[in-house]
Amino acid sequence: VILRMYTGPMFIKYNGRMRNLLKAIEKYLAMGKAEDEAVQCAMDDAGNDFVTTIHVLCSALLKLRKECPLPPNKKVYRGFSGLLVPECFKRQDRRGNRGGVEFGFLSTSA
Repeated sequence: VILRMYTGPMFIKYNGRMRNLLKAIEKYLAMGKAEDEAVQCAMDDAGNDFVTTIHVLCSALLKLRKECPLPPNKKVYRGFSGLLVPECFKRQDRRGNRGGVEFGFLSTSA
């Protein structure tokens, strides 16, 4: 059910919640609060966090990934427009990964 909900308009609420939390944490850190206090303040400001819903969605996506793995010879692409990325974004880390972090669920093409 949650995967069906996410493919509709609810994805705006779920991704928005995850992305806006980082902005709120950064605001409290800029005010001089300690990291754990900034996280707590951001969570207190949030209202409906969709915590259980996002947890179930994450679990469903992980299960789906196990059932439908990306073939090893495929690459995952996400389009960017007018964005310059630093060199470290392009280099592999010790685990062979490249790229960055998205604070919401990310739609990609393979």
